[in-house]
Amino acid sequence: MYKIVNSMEKTDRQDLVSLFEDGDRQTRGHCKTMKSQCLRHIKKFSFPHGTAHIWNSLNDEIVTAESVHKFKENVDKIRYGDG
Repeated sequence: MYKIVNSMEKTDRQDLVSLFEDGDRQTRGHCKTMKSQCLRHIKKFSFPHGTAHIWNSLNDEIVTAESVHKFKENVDKIRYGDG
């Protein structure tokens, strides 16, 4: 998901995920919050929709990591602790 949101994959991000713009939301969270919406029943079980809740629960330090390696390192710290 990190690569898709940060346009590192050769795919059209708008076809997979839509992000809230700065003026669209008044909630807490990070600057790359995904909209979790599906218009058809079949999309309900797709990868982007299924991971939106997990992505939105990450903190700002993780989603704004400068590289994939740093992103994975930060996620591992959350999952397994600092040690």
